[in-house]
Amino acid sequence: MSQQAEPPFRELGWMPVDLDVEHRADGTIVLASNIGLEECKPHLPAYLRAFAASRPDATWLARRAPDGTWNKISFGQAAARVDALTQALLDLRLPAGRPLAILSGNSLEHALITFAAMQASIPVAPLSPNYSLLSQDFLKIRGMIEKLEPAIYFVQSGRPFQKMIDACIPAGTPIIYCEDAPVASNTLPFADLVATQARDDVLQAIAAIDGDAVAKYMFTSGSTGLPKAVAQSQRGLVAAAVSTVQTFHLSEDKPSVRLDWTPWNHVFGFLNLCLSLLTGGEFYIDDGKPVEPFIHESLRNLRDISTTTYANVPAGFAAILPYLEGDRELAERFFERLEVVSYAGAKLPDDIGARLQKLAIEITGHRIPVSTGYGSTETGPSGSFVHWPTDRVGLIGLPQAGVRMKLLPVGEGRYEVRVRTPALMLGYHQQPEATAQAFDEEGFYCLGDAATLVEPSDITQGLRFAGRIAEEFKLQTGTFVQATMLRSELLLKTAPLLQDLVVCGEDEAFVAVMAWPNVGVARKMTGNDSLDLAAAARSPAIISQVAAALQRHNIECPGASNKVVRFTLLDIPPSIDGGEITDKGSVNPRAVKRNREKVVEALFDREQHGLVIDV
Repeated sequence: MSQQAEPPFRELGWMPVDLDVEHRADGTIVLASNIGLEECKPHLPAYLRAFAASRPDATWLARRAPDGTWNKISFGQAAARVDALTQALLDLRLPAGRPLAILSGNSLEHALITFAAMQASIPVAPLSPNYSLLSQDFLKIRGMIEKLEPAIYFVQSGRPFQKMIDACIPAGTPIIYCEDAPVASNTLPFADLVATQARDDVLQAIAAIDGDAVAKYMFTSGSTGLPKAVAQSQRGLVAAAVSTVQTFHLSEDKPSVRLDWTPWNHVFGFLNLCLSLLTGGEFYIDDGKPVEPFIHESLRNLRDISTTTYANVPAGFAAILPYLEGDRELAERFFERLEVVSYAGAKLPDDIGARLQKLAIEITGHRIPVSTGYGSTETGPSGSFVHWPTDRVGLIGLPQAGVRMKLLPVGEGRYEVRVRTPALMLGYHQQPEATAQAFDEEGFYCLGDAATLVEPSDITQGLRFAGRIAEEFKLQTGTFVQATMLRSELLLKTAPLLQDLVVCGEDEAFVAVMAWPNVGVARKMTGNDSLDLAAAARSPAIISQVAAALQRHNIECPGASNKVVRFTLLDIPPSIDGGEITDKGSVNPRAVKRNREKVVEALFDREQHGLVIDV
């Protein structure tokens, strides 16, 4: 019996895989697309003005209002409001070079004030709200403020940020607010600023924009230390967006529709916003998140908005998939116009990818291309994309238009990844030594990651992520442990029991794990809706199931570099003040192991401790 052919992918016309490959004598490989970067406008506001002229009534931005309706802003309305805000900022005569700091999350006003600042040549610094709202000592946000010395602040609602404002913002510094005026000596209602009459000053300011000047300061996650302020130029922001538009052949002839929750203080989140701007597309702000109970707001939005492109983190796809599988009407709405799904932040689990494709075939009769990208805050985030139809997960693609990628051999078929792109940062603000160390002698940015070739004999098959080099360590035997890859594998094998975990064992005899149990899962397993983290960490049901999952992993992966000998469940959540969790929500393993030194010691102590479990 002949095997039935898989349904085809939808034809999308992405940039072809056309590589320039240089093999050097030392084993280094340099890759680049033979398709160069197209001509770019000098800055992002130029695209807004172009669409305001050609498509003034087309929706650009939208966010759900408190009454449940969508508050929509057209390109023409956005340009007029941005011009008014630009004039208001110019009238304030702020100190040159000092930025506008944005404290709150995604909103219509956040987008408008960002582009107004760009038109006024005021750098924009979006700061993660987590540092203001979750911190108790404000150490990180205070450090950011001291480094940047913002001339002015923006906050959507003043009340939640009052404690941070009192502790960190110098008296007299102007604060723009939309609602719930903060208690401060110099507050400016957004409604008053956006009502300003734009004058010729605005056109003069736009004409004076320097494409090589700082447009934004984006902070790194701080996973390897304190967050650094990455200076991105006006021209670099455009190059990153144009490269992505070109790689996926996005076009204003077929405007995209996006629904996105990714925060704009994250480089990929802001890129998604820029992609809608460059293609005349619609961007719907999703106030949901890919975790309970916020996932229900995302589902509500997906019932309203049929997207052409849908991006999420792997956990987000895992969260929405059961609802799509159980609700045919929702699934049909989801796939109605969908051309591609993309993920970032981690590997999409194979079973999630397979279930997504099964559903796509049932609804549409064809497979949906699955893409992902690779880059960093410092690269703007240009790097590589999977830009050919595939449902294979775990890849990081090949260089996108205008990007050169250097692969330096680091043993066992692995390569250190370095990138050079027109979107590269100008440097780390006020950190010249760190800036110099970030680049090699050829101007490539050193990402600190490793990759492998999917097929060594055929580079066009793409690259696969192979872990953070900085997080690798050796056991006493000299065995290398690729901690990043092992963490991802263990989270998949133990899902959904664990919220996150840290791999330990540097200079020890074996690998051990510290992990946080998933409290939601523990509550369902025990039938106790009031169960807290401490109780979940001591739950015999959770402990036994985690142990069983790790035992199955050890049978499949018995080598010393992968086998987990002991584990413990943590009863104290990761601390943002202790540097254990970054603004993007990822765990910083170095900080966790440093702060919980006694726990690490217990994992490797010959005297067995009660909360340490042998696998």
